[in-house]
Amino acid sequence: MEEVEKLRKDNMRILLYGIGKDLEDIEIKIKNKHEIIGYTDSFARLKKYKGKLFYELCTIKKLDFDYLIITLKNRKIAWEIQEMLTGIYGIPLDKIIPFYVYANRELWNIKMNNYELEKVQGLIFGNSLAATGFLEKELDIPFVNLAVSSQDLYYCYQVFCQCIKQYGERFDSLKYIVIDLYNYMVFNLDTSRGKDILGYMYSGGIQDEHNFKDNKNYSNTLENEMFRNYNVILKDQKQDLMQEVFSNWDTEFEQSSYNRWSHITKYTTLRAEQIIGKSIIQRFEDTFQENRNIFEHFIKNIRKFNGDMKIIFTLIPQYIMMEKVSKPFMDDWKDEFYYIINDICERYHSVFWNFKNCKEISENPMFYYDEMHLNTVGARAISAILNEKLNCI
Repeated sequence: MEEVEKLRKDNMRILLYGIGKDLEDIEIKIKNKHEIIGYTDSFARLKKYKGKLFYELCTIKKLDFDYLIITLKNRKIAWEIQEMLTGIYGIPLDKIIPFYVYANRELWNIKMNNYELEKVQGLIFGNSLAATGFLEKELDIPFVNLAVSSQDLYYCYQVFCQCIKQYGERFDSLKYIVIDLYNYMVFNLDTSRGKDILGYMYSGGIQDEHNFKDNKNYSNTLENEMFRNYNVILKDQKQDLMQEVFSNWDTEFEQSSYNRWSHITKYTTLRAEQIIGKSIIQRFEDTFQENRNIFEHFIKNIRKFNGDMKIIFTLIPQYIMMEKVSKPFMDDWKDEFYYIINDICERYHSVFWNFKNCKEISENPMFYYDEMHLNTVGARAISAILNEKLNCI
């Protein structure tokens, strides 16, 4: 009996639900050792599809299969289909996999699994400004950009720690770390306490609650909020199953940084919340001091991993109107920011490149997708500047 069960685990019989545009993406992710026995769907009445049997829903309960995989990328609809299959057709819940509900969304892990890490010479950390601003393909040196929208210092540090812990032995060529610091009030930011935490997780952030228990914007757990808002399930008991069934169970993020061609106008309207947000006008002393400590640990651990690592801090310019309007607020943070950065640079032999001084970037509306983020043209322009400086360091 045990031999039969082992054989079944090694050679699963898979039924696929959904014959639309998302089907092929799932088929190529299923490990070759498993057998796709056929297809099913709610709207088709067929006998065969793609050379395999097609089963009407009313017949699938009697079928011999290990798992039914729902292929739809729309997670809300996929979850509704799962409820229909269990409630109306009596399919056991543990035999159903709505793929994109459970798919791996951590961008750092996805990139670590898909890049030739032995050749990687640099890592980039930061939030959306770095994610959209620094283009890997525009750099002469092989870099991996691990920046994610709303990624604060704590999450940047956690991503670094996981990359080194799980993949450090493969970073034979790693010698550059670029950390974009967003703006002068960077030490006052804690994504886990703000409204952006769900967007951060959805956009590929590392799954770490940090201080979410203190987040007054949400009443449920992080896992419940992610499912309620995005129909995404974070780390779950099905993780081992996903690894067993699929050779690749990563979410495929669109490389929007390479396809952002629209631009703002010279007199674009600025959004007030970006200028006078809480983290800009109100100091959170506990957060500020925590981030100072995190920052120090971050740099210290980079040096511990590689004493000769070239550590570079950057600031990417926002559109000049945004820079000018926010200046009175940023001036309250600027001196303390420089004190911390200069101290770290001196003690840990790092450098700081303030690209906010690049007027050829910040004063050109053709370079900006919105008042804060560069479009593809602007990203190519600032990546060229970064590239030149990296080649000279």
